[in-house]
Amino acid sequence: MILYQVVELKRVKRKYLVIIKTDKSEEDYLLSEDLIVEYRLVKGKELEKKTYLVFKESYKRDELYQKVLHYALYKQRCTSEITDYLTKHNILKQDQIYYLNKLINASILDDSKYATNFIQEAFEFKKYGLKKIIYDLKQKRIDSTLYTKIIAEITNKQITENIDYLYQKKLKSTKNKSINRAVQDIKQFIIRKGYDYALVNKVIESKKSEIINSVSEDDALDKDYLIAKKKYSKKPEKEYQNTISYLLRKGYTYNKIKERMGG
Repeated sequence: MILYQVVELKRVKRKYLVIIKTDKSEEDYLLSEDLIVEYRLVKGKELEKKTYLVFKESYKRDELYQKVLHYALYKQRCTSEITDYLTKHNILKQDQIYYLNKLINASILDDSKYATNFIQEAFEFKKYGLKKIIYDLKQKRIDSTLYTKIIAEITNKQITENIDYLYQKKLKSTKNKSINRAVQDIKQFIIRKGYDYALVNKVIESKKSEIINSVSEDDALDKDYLIAKKKYSKKPEKEYQNTISYLLRKGYTYNKIKERMGG
């Protein structure tokens, strides 16, 4: 009977170098601690051929598992992300269950915790609206039962506070625009974050007087007027109409434009 004996075992950083020898050959493996424990490998340990062949299969699986583990620990992952990672590495669907179960049993993979943390980070820190959060969770193929209740617990007051935060942030970059453009830019900025149009419109319209006082519309109009004059001066016959059209697109009122152009 051919026996396979562990002739060397030493730690190399976070793994173990194991040399297994028969009377004809010698092979070395860089193993995780999991395999060392599973096969109770110590120097001098002897393995029968059947056990050794099973060990070699486990070694191949463990090599990939260590890569998956590193990927999963780099930042919190959900099941679909791990599945996509395994698919990318050409692991068949029926074989993926082994790696998923190992991560679940090690409490590393948990879609329920993932959904909770994802919503908290997205809403509280990134200030995303519920529409975007739900969309992103669906894209990650998270079961809706894991997040519906959490979403429902977010109050209108919290949502309005987020909208107000985003409003204040965007207001700082709308100083040199027409009032209409400033209002629209602020609304679009917040809506793109995933907030309901009707609520955003209501909140921002209530702040319109603050926007008017904050925006230097006359200075912005002077600047845009000079840009338009330069842009369309090569065609004098169309300069007047093109300038008006340009400034209207910028959000200035017709009366305001006419006033700036001398009536």
